[in-house]
Amino acid sequence: MKGAFLDSDKAFEVLTGMKTLELRLLKKCINRLVFARWLASNPLVTVSGPANPEDPNHATAARLSYLGLPALLFTIHFEAAKISRVTLERFFDSLAPMFGHMVSLGQSNTLVLCPALTSHSELSPEALKEAGITSTTVCISVGDESPRELIGDFLQAARSAIDAALPDFSKKFMPAVAIDAMIDEIYADVHRRHAAAPPPSRALRNASSKPYFLENGECVSCFSSRVINAMSASAGFLPV
Repeated sequence: MKGAFLDSDKAFEVLTGMKTLELRLLKKCINRLVFARWLASNPLVTVSGPANPEDPNHATAARLSYLGLPALLFTIHFEAAKISRVTLERFFDSLAPMFGHMVSLGQSNTLVLCPALTSHSELSPEALKEAGITSTTVCISVGDESPRELIGDFLQAARSAIDAALPDFSKKFMPAVAIDAMIDEIYADVHRRHAAAPPPSRALRNASSKPYFLENGECVSCFSSRVINAMSASAGFLPV
């Protein structure tokens, strides 16, 4: 995120990054689906966000977002596990360096934030409850790392910080075989639908001159921009 007023260097970075934006957002959206589904496999972890079929915004996101892909930012909490503040702090600190402790969005690496410990720490318990924030809420902005690395580091942090206070907590997540099957399924499904989303080659006309147009009169570059804007919106970014 570069802000509204760009100098020449930042403008160059934005223009250069636009060339790979579609690929990067697709990777992050897939990671978001994988990571959130893995977290939800533990009954002591509550996942909030439109990727969850039980979330009240799931149907809206599926209807409005490109391919129904969810935003990269979502939240979890451990209220069902009833872990103490000390345990939460130890776990949160253990997530670094794989998970960056930053108040930001859209970075290439995955970021985590515990509002009750940082950004909203000065609020009273009543104000936190009114804002929908629990003492164990963790906000996650997914990056473009390998999903297996994200899962592995999160699991290691849970083993070292939470299992001591709540034995076998980490064992309640889905096993490794199920993780591999889930990742393969999500990757194949999203890429298949993404490949089918653009118009087929036979829909192109005026192929001898540029820009190319579709049968409905829309410029191909305009179609690409619509796809990028839809993916950016589903990821929580402003359209370009």
